[in-house]
Amino acid sequence: MGWGFLDSLVHGAETIINHAGAIGGAIQTVTDVAKQLKTPEASLLNIFDDFGDAFNAATKVISIASHILPAATKPSIVDGTSQTRTETRAGLFLAPTILMSNGHLGRPMYEALSKNLANMGVPTSYVGTDGATHDLADDIGQAAFANAPLPSAASPDDLPYQTASFQVNNIDNTLSVKGNHAYYAVPLGQDASSSMWHSATTIATTTTQGFRDNYKKQPGTQTVYNKTLEVSKPGGSSTWIVSLNVTWSSQTYAQQIYPTFSTLWQTTNGNTIIYNNPIGTTWQLKIRAAVGASPAQVRAAVEDIAQHSIQQGPSSAKTAIQQDAETLPPPAVEVTNSALTFV
Repeated sequence: MGWGFLDSLVHGAETIINHAGAIGGAIQTVTDVAKQLKTPEASLLNIFDDFGDAFNAATKVISIASHILPAATKPSIVDGTSQTRTETRAGLFLAPTILMSNGHLGRPMYEALSKNLANMGVPTSYVGTDGATHDLADDIGQAAFANAPLPSAASPDDLPYQTASFQVNNIDNTLSVKGNHAYYAVPLGQDASSSMWHSATTIATTTTQGFRDNYKKQPGTQTVYNKTLEVSKPGGSSTWIVSLNVTWSSQTYAQQIYPTFSTLWQTTNGNTIIYNNPIGTTWQLKIRAAVGASPAQVRAAVEDIAQHSIQQGPSSAKTAIQQDAETLPPPAVEVTNSALTFV
């Protein structure tokens, strides 16, 4: 498990209760953070009578803390077309791991972070001052998770949470990403290392019109929808429309390999990809199966074409992945929905 998006804050509290072996430590830790809430509504509500209310308050505390963004280390973008999008996301890392020995996030947390960043409107990649294409989720992960959460008593300034800020600029300063990650560990009681991380991240992404236009031109970055392939025909042959999630180990590689996959798929199976929505490391695909083909056969075909895509490689020579393409694992392919229709 990775990042747990909170459909509701009470649901987040229930998640902790359901996973904790000894609930007392978890309640105390969340309450310690909740006590930091300094708002008028906090004085009117006893947030400690109900664990859901305490979790709600703790989420507000770390969300507010994450709003303190770092001062820019480079000049601000001077361009009348520049736009800044600022978003805050809070949630639980259900099975957190600190950085691996090479300084990168492990795959589950990397995948969770990349999807979260995609939903916040953060670009997948950028060209750094070294001229190489960088994976933004990988870069942000290295900075945002440089520290494992400390016990409350050991936290800096006696605060029951920690913060780690980060910023990234591209080579021509047409992209600026600044953020702050506020987080703390919720003990689950089984052993000293067993915990969830309650986390809030605020990211401000500033781009110029030139950057936005160029980014949209990059294959694999935009949602593609061929609506005509979904139209049913009275008296037509029955066929499946299959929705799949195709999850890669690198979001930049997922973006750059899609044109290769699309070309190989069309050569083998025709123009049958109805929809592709790239979210972080995952393609959300919708494919019209051939008449007589089952959803399982569609999944197998996607796996096969993906493997051939890896062997052929992306059309772009500038790739930024966490490992050599030769040892890149194939993506995980999962059917999420199948609808029988007539074409």
